[in-house]
Amino acid sequence: MKLISLITLILLSMNAIATNDKTLLDAKKAYFHRDYQQVMSIVKALQVTKTENKSLMAEVALLQAAIDIQKGVKGADEHLEQIIAKNDEKANFHYMASRLWYRHAKNSSIFSKMSIYKKHVKASIRAATLAPENERYQYIAARAYGQPSMMGGDNDKQKLIVDKLMINNSAFAQMAMMDYLQNTQDKVNALPFIKQVSVTYKDNIEVLERAAQLLWTFDEKEQAGKLFSTVCSLPPGEFEAYVKWNDACFLSASFAVEGILTKEIGLTSINRLIEFTFVDDDEFQQAQSIKKKLSS
Repeated sequence: MKLISLITLILLSMNAIATNDKTLLDAKKAYFHRDYQQVMSIVKALQVTKTENKSLMAEVALLQAAIDIQKGVKGADEHLEQIIAKNDEKANFHYMASRLWYRHAKNSSIFSKMSIYKKHVKASIRAATLAPENERYQYIAARAYGQPSMMGGDNDKQKLIVDKLMINNSAFAQMAMMDYLQNTQDKVNALPFIKQVSVTYKDNIEVLERAAQLLWTFDEKEQAGKLFSTVCSLPPGEFEAYVKWNDACFLSASFAVEGILTKEIGLTSINRLIEFTFVDDDEFQQAQSIKKKLSS
């Protein structure tokens, strides 16, 4: 009986862990879809369990901080710093912090932006240092090093990471290389590179969206708009890919409003964006406004 009871407890414990992992995954998906109400519902439910799983509760605390940063809650930045300090050896925490610091900087006063962007750069580099084999983290570190030196950037270190990523020639390597081509204003090599990745990675939302952004940077607006439209025509991704898909649809429609693309292309893009948006927030209302302009 004792053995059976022990086995039962182990199975129950394993089931609880699996359930919590799925719940956290659902919360992260909701976060990247801007469904912050759903995230908070999950956070509160997990807090009520009062589990002794410290790792789980740390993840919950990070999600809480993420929502607070998004909402501009007073003291959210201090709370985030405390969480990261307690989980300094976890690369995924620094990666998430880098995204949150970037968001926080965008919503901050001009007097605070610089210091917060520095935190974004520092967190990006720390995540990559802790997880040298994680190509996404290496990519964001390369982007961070591509920032001005006053923010912690270093062009030489950026190039080192780009060269290392290009050995495996992964999707992240392509994005890192496009960042580098933008930073060096190398349009001569950028245009054929974009043409190549647009074919090789024709189903990769993040690579294509980055290529469109690079075209836009070099004032190739019509080509950029068409590529944003191509991205929008793909199935919406999850997590970071969904964010880039959302941006591509919005920009495709915006380019149509400006007359760079046809209204038909813009309407197709904005309708797809609206179809796959599940929250009624400011961005959704902006999409509805653009649809009205294109429909008139």
